[in-house]
Amino acid sequence: MSILFSKETTKSKLIWTLVILFSVAVQWLTEPIFVKSSYLIFLKSNQAELTAVKNILINKTGEIEIFKNIINDENGVLTESEKENLLKLCKKLDVYIITKSENGIYYGLWGFLDVRLGIIYWTKNVKPNNSYHILTDNWYIHQTNN
Repeated sequence: MSILFSKETTKSKLIWTLVILFSVAVQWLTEPIFVKSSYLIFLKSNQAELTAVKNILINKTGEIEIFKNIINDENGVLTESEKENLLKLCKKLDVYIITKSENGIYYGLWGFLDVRLGIIYWTKNVKPNNSYHILTDNWYIHQTNN
């Protein structure tokens, strides 16, 4: 705005306006690519930990919530050893929550400005609705603003 209302020449104002519009367009077009790449990097660099969590939770019934220091297992399907391993894995993955539901295993990640983003390993045979965006295989992006 200071460029538009300054004493610059009309040509200078036009050039700077075009530069700003071009920058906004580039950011708008590349953001989805960078976001998806970031999630794929997370999946690749944490593959062993994500597989370990999946192997523990995949055949468990009921809802399970795993936070950094506590596990809510209302049905009591986890052993003490599994609970200890899951707490260690949660900390190592640096996620604020892992939840297991009938749909899959959700990993809550932190985003910019306290926007909570996450990914889900989809365990159902039926694919999720359009509010989920596929990353790779059974991994989907799940986004909520809390």
